[in-house]
Amino acid sequence: MRCAIYARYSSDLQRESSIDDQIRKCREYAGLKGWLVLDGYIRSDNAVSGAALAARDALNSLIADAMGRPRPFDRILVDDTSRLARHLADSLTIVERLQFRGVGVVFVSQGIDFPRKDRSPAPRSERHDGRTSAGGDRGQGTPRAGRPSPQGIEPRREMLRLYQRTD
Repeated sequence: MRCAIYARYSSDLQRESSIDDQIRKCREYAGLKGWLVLDGYIRSDNAVSGAALAARDALNSLIADAMGRPRPFDRILVDDTSRLARHLADSLTIVERLQFRGVGVVFVSQGIDFPRKDRSPAPRSERHDGRTSAGGDRGQGTPRAGRPSPQGIEPRREMLRLYQRTD
């Protein structure tokens, strides 16, 4: 698994060494998993608020790289959800956008792993009338039981579940 790392600190009560700490934690996590950290894809935004995406050149650069073909990495490691974005909804939007392009996101300190989505075409199977149809082995009119939920639902449910814990 080829990994990029994103780190950020805002000027609010944080110090610049926070970036080094975040990168170190992400490298350690990757080492435990046997994943390869690509040094050319370690990016950080220094003294930048997580409230707005526009001013975050390093994050925007990683997202642009993830959108390219061939895709240079499979996952982006981030120390904590608060480093990706200040607001949960913004984090989920970024995660969904990356997953759609086949890049997963891992929040290391929280142990949250949003795996990359397989963007290969749906398998084809024989329909009742002998023609082929996209959608695997489910026939016409068969409910989606047992199939993954629509794009984007899993990250939102998981993040909301984690934020609603009372421990």
